[in-house]
Amino acid sequence: MIKYAVKVKRYLVFAGDTYYPSGGWRDLKGNFGSKREAIKFADNLVKSDAEPWQRGEWYLCEWSHVIDTEKGEGSGILVHEGKISP
Repeated sequence: MIKYAVKVKRYLVFAGDTYYPSGGWRDLKGNFGSKREAIKFADNLVKSDAEPWQRGEWYLCEWSHVIDTEKGEGSGILVHEGKISP
């Protein structure tokens, strides 16, 4: 088993495909200190005209969610939802 530590920032970006989601933490694509950065990254994951470097190493996704880990109860609160653009 490989163990590693990642310092998680306030905003988590999850994204994937509707038909084949990885599920849970495997859909985590990034974490950010600012809401604006997280939403911009999440939107680029679902924009078909986004340059590959804007998505990092990730492929085009069908959906994205930004979670604020400091609000809500337990698992955080959804602050942004994106869907693939035509």
